[in-house]
Amino acid sequence: MRSFLKRDGIALAIFFALTCVMTNPLAFHLASAVEDKQDALLNTWIIAWVGHAVITDPLRLFDSNIFYPYSNTLAFSETLLPQGLLALPFNLAFDNTILGYNLVLLFSFPLAAYAMYLFVFD
Repeated sequence: MRSFLKRDGIALAIFFALTCVMTNPLAFHLASAVEDKQDALLNTWIIAWVGHAVITDPLRLFDSNIFYPYSNTLAFSETLLPQGLLALPFNLAFDNTILGYNLVLLFSFPLAAYAMYLFVFD
């Protein structure tokens, strides 16, 4: 059991290191930069909206503040509900949606690699 945990810890460390190398220099600017200016800013706004709606009025999650007078306008794009919920504690703690978005983005790569590692190892 101990060797299994050690092997998994090494694999996770490698996946996190590779993520930092492959997304360089994003890891050094987590609170102030995004990887591109188009989709990343839209996704950051969506994550911020999901967090805001979950806290203030979860039944009106899809009634976002775009494309007035239409309703359910969040459905016009990606909802990013899981990402918004994962980023919510960081957004609330640091009051920085860019940081929350980047942490969710950077953690998604090693976690996906680790899931594939476990799948292949099994």
